[in-house]
Amino acid sequence: MVKVLCIEDEEDLLFDICAELRDAGYEVLSAHNGADGLRLIRSEIPDLVLCDIRMPIMDGYELLSTVRESKDDWSCIPFIFLTAYGEREDMLRGLRAGADDFLTKP
Repeated sequence: MVKVLCIEDEEDLLFDICAELRDAGYEVLSAHNGADGLRLIRSEIPDLVLCDIRMPIMDGYELLSTVRESKDDWSCIPFIFLTAYGEREDMLRGLRAGADDFLTKP
């Protein structure tokens, strides 16, 4: 089963995204900030990370940089940013940092 880690600080949105993914047959892990997400990446090694950009404690850019700079097996995990803004600068910054794609939040 494909394991997806969803990192989102908005509780209701996190719940909805995780429910949709579970209904689609994915194993789902969740975190409310980048620091908790990084702990799950290290311990669970998900197949895909869906990550908000603007979060407390560790934002999405910092998390992505930490993941991509790692020498561990999980440094190449596909990483998709979730953004409420869909701003071009956010997308370019994320792609330069190593994001694989972007999704605009509902």
